[in-house]
Amino acid sequence: MPAASRDQQVPRSEEVFISYSRKDKEFVHRLDEELKRRDREAWVDWEGIPPGDTWEKTIYGAIESTHTFIFVLTPDSIASEVCGKEIAHAAANNKALRHEEWVISASFSANTRMFLTIVGRRENGVNCTPRIWDVATGRPLSDRFMRADSEHGSGISADAAEFIEGGLRFRLTQEQEVQEEEKAQAQIWDVALPQDDDIPVWLPRLAKLIGGYELNKQSGIIEPVRHRSEGLRQLRDELAKAPADDPYVKFGTWVLCDPTTRSISPYSKSSIFPKQ
Repeated sequence: MPAASRDQQVPRSEEVFISYSRKDKEFVHRLDEELKRRDREAWVDWEGIPPGDTWEKTIYGAIESTHTFIFVLTPDSIASEVCGKEIAHAAANNKALRHEEWVISASFSANTRMFLTIVGRRENGVNCTPRIWDVATGRPLSDRFMRADSEHGSGISADAAEFIEGGLRFRLTQEQEVQEEEKAQAQIWDVALPQDDDIPVWLPRLAKLIGGYELNKQSGIIEPVRHRSEGLRQLRDELAKAPADDPYVKFGTWVLCDPTTRSISPYSKSSIFPKQ
């Protein structure tokens, strides 16, 4: 489709609107061509409309008139203030996002590497369940968060979710009606270790020592770890000298601490065995 101009007519309802960062223009051109091959016409602001009343009238009018809203998800588009405005306007006008299921809520971690969604439908009491995704690959980093007390493994119902503490944890909130009053219930969940390639060299050693077994490379037989107690002591001393705010160090220290005094997670102060 030709570049959008200031006096351009708003697009037909069957067309799609593409929100993207200028740095991803080459990819969007390929996406536009693929849509054309599928007989779908896309509305794209190729040249950039100056900010102001004209921008809002043109862009917002296009979003409202298109049937489908596509957000090209990249670190650059995540950081784009313009893309943020376009997404907000699309959400305000009930332009549904779709990723396997209907997306009720979505947010990014502080480092933009993870994407937290709540998917499902609120109709008929169906739970809206949270899940974490990798931004770079689009693959899930977690299963759906399920209720531990559910016999059927039903998903945790939530209305909104957001990363907190730099992406190490996330908070779920759910609106509930209690005695004719609306109240919000919140849950705090820990996120898995950082999704990057900087894995500490001691982490495989920790797994081996905690498991208590290792593979004999010569015989191919799994054998008990030798001098396991000494190895655990040395690793505790090693972690005691490492930066305490490192997520991996926090995790390793938590795993190696006294089970009777261990908290419920590396980032919690609540004990597994509460004091009587």
